Amino acid sequence: RMAHVDWTGSVESLDPDFVEAVGREWGIAYPDSYVQVAAAYHGASPRPSVFDTEDRDGLVFSRLLGFDDVLDSVAAALDELRDDHPEAVLPFGREESGGLLCFDYRDDPGDEPPIVLWEAHEGELLAVSDSFDELLDALYDEDTDHAPEYDDADEDELEAEVDEDE
Repeated sequence: RMAHVDWTGSVESLDPDFVEAVGREWGIAYPDSYVQVAAAYHGASPRPSVFDTEDRDGLVFSRLLGFDDVLDSVAAALDELRDDHPEAVLPFGREESGGLLCFDYRDDPGDEPPIVLWEAHEGELLAVSDSFDELLDALYDEDTDHAPEYDDADEDELEAEVDEDE
């Protein structure tokens, strides 16, 4: 189902049981699909990587957080959030501008939590998708999938019109 996402730059793979155990330490059950992806590709960057929220388009999922003593680990991200965010919001990925993609367990969703984006500078949580799978399915490539509504011919015409006005 998530075949269209390639992951690059991952460190060595982990045992999925280890990923599940980390979730249990936080008192939650990670989605199965996340456990598989995180075990194989923690620390990696997805391609395609662009996603939209209701309010903002063109955000970039830059990488999955790691699970070992890497700079950008789940534990380090939690420390970063601890002061501001609700207990039941757990980070799993980094957004390009520094935000954190998180699982939102506040409404007790079981093991299929919705995804929210924590924007540190705004101090707010933005709804992203209903599940981890849905987020991956929604990723697109900036260059191809969501091109503007006009094609190259229109662009040439627009430039020609601007030239005539000068």
